[in-house]
Amino acid sequence: MGDRFKFFLLAVCLLVPVVGSSTPASHKFALIVMSGMRVGDVGRAFLDQVSNQLNDGGYNTAFLTDSPSDGSGNATRAEFLNQLSVLAKTVSPGDKVLIYLMVHGLEPDHDEAEHQIALMDGSLSIHRLLEPLRQMEARGALIAVVDASCFSGGSMALASKQTCVVSASKADEEGWATFHADFWSQFQPGRSLEGTYLFARASHLYPASPMISTVTGAKVDQMLYGVSEFMTQATMENYGTYLGENSGRRNNLALPTLELSTMSSQVLPQFGQSVEFKNLDQALKNYGQQAKNGTLPSLEGISLEQFAKRKVVVQGESIDLYNLALRDFDQMIHSAKGVLENAKISAASKAEEEKRLTVSLAMKKKQNEMIDTDPAFAAVFYNLNTGFKQFKWFTNLRAKVPVALAERAVYTQLYQRLQQKNPEASACSQFKL
Repeated sequence: MGDRFKFFLLAVCLLVPVVGSSTPASHKFALIVMSGMRVGDVGRAFLDQVSNQLNDGGYNTAFLTDSPSDGSGNATRAEFLNQLSVLAKTVSPGDKVLIYLMVHGLEPDHDEAEHQIALMDGSLSIHRLLEPLRQMEARGALIAVVDASCFSGGSMALASKQTCVVSASKADEEGWATFHADFWSQFQPGRSLEGTYLFARASHLYPASPMISTVTGAKVDQMLYGVSEFMTQATMENYGTYLGENSGRRNNLALPTLELSTMSSQVLPQFGQSVEFKNLDQALKNYGQQAKNGTLPSLEGISLEQFAKRKVVVQGESIDLYNLALRDFDQMIHSAKGVLENAKISAASKAEEEKRLTVSLAMKKKQNEMIDTDPAFAAVFYNLNTGFKQFKWFTNLRAKVPVALAERAVYTQLYQRLQQKNPEASACSQFKL
């Protein structure tokens, strides 16, 4: 659900630089960890993109993956800690280390719980990274940790004067796998991690609250706390909360519209009135009004007729998006595999079923890719294929998207203006990709 995306990562060796007799130049290291993500064509293309970007940036890169397709299966707790230990003994003053976690995060069972990430052989507390990170710092390295898992705000515990942390979500909310594409699309050699984060966050579509371990980031998070609570907890049942009125329902959240009014009177006057702020306030009220009126259809504004006209080509076969969303490719895959298990099948039938299996697998991959990257397609898919509970969940999710988009503009504006007022030198601004 929250961490849905498809990646196919090849394991490579961690490259150790050769230090010459002259004053050694600084080096860049990247450790990319992938576990629990779906494998597909989009993953291979994404891997090529990430690999090329890291190569262009001059990184010595290692990938850890649990993908069975490449036979590596090295995204284990022991190997992850071992790679960190190797880095802790390898880095020199001025070196940079980028650690990117492309994994699932476990939901904390209480407020003080340590953030846990899921690797192929079990969960690992993010606090296990503290010792090797501090060892790297002691050797003079500058470190960046980008945790794109669910509940990744818990990784802020790793931050220090030499370690910048970016998370895809708060500690109590799911992240969205589209954050991966958002982040890497903004990756440019020489751009600061802070700048990359701001650009990536501004384009992040789904309702979550990515974070960064700067003083400015913490201030903006506090200012927009009510909005982040909305993106985590809003449902059609507590809509009165988002109209700025008491609906009389139990378990209402703090009123974001009232908090925004307080923010407007106490914080924003030092920057002047903001169109972005007014748009956010209105987006919250629109959500509340839609929920109150019962007008949150997941297919609102989507023409199924247009979906039937849009076509894609998969494995040489053309299919319209309506049928791509409607068809049960899992059943087709299961059926083809069942036929192929028959030892008495003729050569002609075997060839036909193998082709059907290949096409069905490719169609399933394309279907998953569209669900992850196209909200309109995902809405049609959930409308056609899921039960009421999941359908209702996605309906509510899609209704929050306008609020998330409005929040992005306010967040960026506040961050930039606070930085202008009180410039901050941090590990995040110093870490140049």
